[in-house]
Amino acid sequence: FAISAFLYSSLVLPELYTSSIDMYVNSGVSNQNQGQQTSETTMATLGMSRNLADSYVVLLNNNVVMEEVGEELLKIYTPEQIGKYFPLANRENGDYYIKTDAIKSCYNISVVDKTEVINVITTAQDPVLAANMCNALAKVAPDYLRQYLNAGSIEPIGGAQIPTRKSYPNNVANAMKGLLAGVFLVIFVLVVRILMDTKIKDTDNFKEKFDYPVLGEIPLITNGKNKGSVKLLQKDKKQPIPESIYIENSFQATEAFNAFSNNLIVTMNMNDEKVIVISSPEMSDGKSTISLNLAKSMAKMGNKVLLVDMDLRRPSIHKKLNMPNKKGIIDLLGKVDNINSFTHKGVEDGLDIILSGGVSPNPSEMLSSKKMTDIISKFKDIYDYIIIDSPPINVVTDACIISQLSAGIVVVLRSNVAHYDDFKKTVENVEVARGKIVGVVINGVEDSSVKYGKKYGYKKGYYKYGYYNTTDNNIQLLQKDIKNKNEASTKEA
Repeated sequence: FAISAFLYSSLVLPELYTSSIDMYVNSGVSNQNQGQQTSETTMATLGMSRNLADSYVVLLNNNVVMEEVGEELLKIYTPEQIGKYFPLANRENGDYYIKTDAIKSCYNISVVDKTEVINVITTAQDPVLAANMCNALAKVAPDYLRQYLNAGSIEPIGGAQIPTRKSYPNNVANAMKGLLAGVFLVIFVLVVRILMDTKIKDTDNFKEKFDYPVLGEIPLITNGKNKGSVKLLQKDKKQPIPESIYIENSFQATEAFNAFSNNLIVTMNMNDEKVIVISSPEMSDGKSTISLNLAKSMAKMGNKVLLVDMDLRRPSIHKKLNMPNKKGIIDLLGKVDNINSFTHKGVEDGLDIILSGGVSPNPSEMLSSKKMTDIISKFKDIYDYIIIDSPPINVVTDACIISQLSAGIVVVLRSNVAHYDDFKKTVENVEVARGKIVGVVINGVEDSSVKYGKKYGYKKGYYKYGYYNTTDNNIQLLQKDIKNKNEASTKEA
């Protein structure tokens, strides 16, 4: 802004020069009563001169005076020269004259602080012209006032000086104004953004509006070099890493999920429940990623965990694990006693997964059926914890339906994406369905590593020790391992 203002002031705005002249007003009384002056008569004389000065200012702004000033200027300049600064017109006889409004706009005539002195200031694009305009008015004023007022007299005090510096524009001052305008604009934009920003960012931000417990705060995972973000590699290395289960490569991400797992286990044990539903207000909040990483984290703690993809409309767990989705919970509904045939065993130590088995034409009916209740009961007999990945709550009612068979719903809120109103609508939908929200997890929190380090007293270097970025080979080996386990279990069956 400062540079733009400076350039605009220097290159675009016209340069103006200011000149001035003072003229003294004499009432003429002192000349008629010489030798008889007293202090009272002197004051009276000065008072009359001041009154005359006010009248003179009005008369000097008259168009007739300005016409005479124009004629004086045409005696000094040729029409071609003066035409660069003022618009000209032709009289009937063909002579040029300067339009009075244009001349008058260049003058500022006033009385100096209630004295007998009249100050005339002119502004023009040429310094010599500015001085000549002052002198031209000082030349025509005495005769004009004597002719029309016939009271007192006015005389110039010296002559107008040619200015050596331009009076406008002040490039430095304009640059400072531009700088201040830029600062105020930035502050205004920031204030407006803060006041109008309704996005959920982190735990503190969420707690300002809601009383629901925050069970976890998951850091932003990218492959860039943003400060405070987890740096993981992916195949194309251009976009943020897709939702993935490969969190063990980042200490902070692993610890975030461990803390989330511990908090959730405590919550479930308090309610004497084994089943939890993971959902979100809208799509793309990362609920399936959270479900997958949560299941893995809980399994690593020595628990026997089952992850079930019950998003029967847009299932995604199989894509994240690069597994075929040919059979799953949809098929299991017809064969409740044959759970093992539809379960991917030992995806990780202690972690089994049941996929969706495709897309259901009537998911709400399937989820609310008695067969689903029986299946969940079977799961409880086999596993310590069952994690259900369900569709977004504000899109369909599936999550609210299946939550009736669980401890409740954990709502995933993506940082800087989910809005307060999104969560409010989620709460309303769950309450209408008579469900329960046990807590939230905030996903993709920026600078989470910094917060985590401050909270637990670790230094930045501690995160780097013993952890390194995932390579494409690591991912391929783990996917191959999952594929081999699936083929082995198929042969056994």
